[in-house]
Amino acid sequence: MQMMQNGKRITFKALKLLPEFKNFEGKLGLSAKNLLNCLTLKDEVSIIFEKLYPFAKLQQDENTADNKYQALTGKAQTLLTDFSAAVSFIEPELNSLPEDKLNKFRKQEKGFKKYDFYFENLFKQKKHILSQNEDEILSRSAQIAQVPSDVFNMLTNADIKFPEITDEKGKKVQLSEGRYSSFIRSTDRHVRQETFNSLLGTYNQYRNTLAATLDGNVKQSVFYSKVRKYPSCLEAALSPHNIPVSVYNNLV
Repeated sequence: MQMMQNGKRITFKALKLLPEFKNFEGKLGLSAKNLLNCLTLKDEVSIIFEKLYPFAKLQQDENTADNKYQALTGKAQTLLTDFSAAVSFIEPELNSLPEDKLNKFRKQEKGFKKYDFYFENLFKQKKHILSQNEDEILSRSAQIAQVPSDVFNMLTNADIKFPEITDEKGKKVQLSEGRYSSFIRSTDRHVRQETFNSLLGTYNQYRNTLAATLDGNVKQSVFYSKVRKYPSCLEAALSPHNIPVSVYNNLV
């Protein structure tokens, strides 16, 4: 109960702060102080969501069939989408300002020091930043794009029922996604074999649905990479984190 009350307080605080971003829209280039205040507010709200969404999601993960936490997670996702839309003007607006003006602002206020990496990354990603309206549309599409992943998680963690297997002690145990990782490492070869066949055999019964969710996820990645003007989905995933494709290929 206490956790639910804390969640409601955090949600109320987030809802109260979101409209404040309108005060900065179109005004980031007016002064260094204005820009710093906007970035500080963004950090404050980000920290709130770093508490809110994991709280809801982890509660749902305890029992994916629990409607109460499915609804709570849905609300958290909606709030997260609203937050992304509310701050969608920031990077396009910064992208439109001359780089020397931004650097001048950064020298005027000591508070910008902690944003050094943010600005360096912003300059690197400049060609992938869209207009404000385009960015807002992409932000609001995030929940729709999440559907293939949500369907996959609900199907595999809530709806699919896996068979029982016989463990090392000869006891019948209900197989699950969580138990699979321990049984597949069993010292008993027969337990490992039965675990593998039971899980994958069950998945095979739903192969068409699982393939459709994967197809939806791939199309989502292709769409976002093309819209952001990346040459590939791989580069779109790695570039914002400053990881060269060559590093990924070497690891593989």
